[in-house]
Amino acid sequence: MKVYRKQLRKIVVNNTLFLYVVDEQAYDIVIRVYSNSLKSTFVEFDVAWKDTGDIFVHESRLISNLIQYAIRQGWDYQQKNNKMRFNNANSM
Repeated sequence: MKVYRKQLRKIVVNNTLFLYVVDEQAYDIVIRVYSNSLKSTFVEFDVAWKDTGDIFVHESRLISNLIQYAIRQGWDYQQKNNKMRFNNANSM
């Protein structure tokens, strides 16, 4: 039986503090990154369990790269209620 869990962690990217949660669900892993100053602003990445064999989803370098990718795609972490979602993020 698999035990699913959520872990809240902090990370600094480009001198900005972010909070992120790795939510291990039944069929996928959801990584949600929040702006530290605005809790209503976040970006979410979905990764299928079957594709995580060689991916360490808790690795800070991976999270940092995902945050930078989201910012390049137009996620403004300083704007209130700004939400972005990437389905099938394992292709990134």
